[in-house]
Amino acid sequence: MDDSTYSLILAIVSLVIIMIGIMILMGRGDWALSGYNTASEEKRKRYNLMRLRMLSGIGIIIMIVSLDIFFVLDLSRVGSYVVFAEAVIVAILSETWAKRGY
Repeated sequence: MDDSTYSLILAIVSLVIIMIGIMILMGRGDWALSGYNTASEEKRKRYNLMRLRMLSGIGIIIMIVSLDIFFVLDLSRVGSYVVFAEAVIVAILSETWAKRGY
C-alpha cells in the first residue's frame, strides 16, 4: 500500500474515534467508558459521571489528534510515547478528579 492509502485509513479511523469522543462528551457514549459500563451500581456511584465523560471524551480526542500529528510529521515512535503518557494521565485523573468527593 502506498502513503495515500495509509493516510486515508488514518483519516477514517481518526474521524470515527473523534466521533466516539464527541458522543461521550454529549452523554451518548457511556457504552465506550470501559470499566464504568460494566461496574456494579455501587461502584458507579463512586464516580462523578459528568467529570468522567469530560475527561474521557476530551482525552480520546486529544490522544487521536496528537497521534495523527506525529504520524504526519513522521514521528510515529515519539507519538506512541506521547499517547501512552496521555493515557496514563487520563487513567490517574479518572481515579482522582472524576471520583465523587474529590
